[in-house]
Amino acid sequence: MKKIEILIMSKDQEMAGTITTLINKNQQWNSIAVQNDEEAIEKFHGRDIDVVVFAKDIMNEEQIKLRKIFTHQQNEIIILQQAGNTADMLIDEIKQAIEKRSQEKKYSFDIRDDVFTGNTL
Repeated sequence: MKKIEILIMSKDQEMAGTITTLINKNQQWNSIAVQNDEEAIEKFHGRDIDVVVFAKDIMNEEQIKLRKIFTHQQNEIIILQQAGNTADMLIDEIKQAIEKRSQEKKYSFDIRDDVFTGNTL
């Protein structure tokens, strides 16, 4: 099974390291940490990224630019802005976003055996 690839962007190496360590504890996830927009674009093009997380220290201008690039090239990508104050809160935010996306992608089928009932020739 393919792991979910998560790109973490933070200028704070210690914070990025903590987040990366926590993410990699989940057997279904793999994280990559970057510190600037050039690295983010390089990693995005080199890997199949599913989730992008902007830490609190990333400027809004950088986020806007990267959001445009990422969503233009992959419209189903999940992009999050860190809202919580701790790495654990961020992990919960990521889990919720992934679960929400998987719920949105669930397909339902309506199979009927009596499709032609009532039709006459």
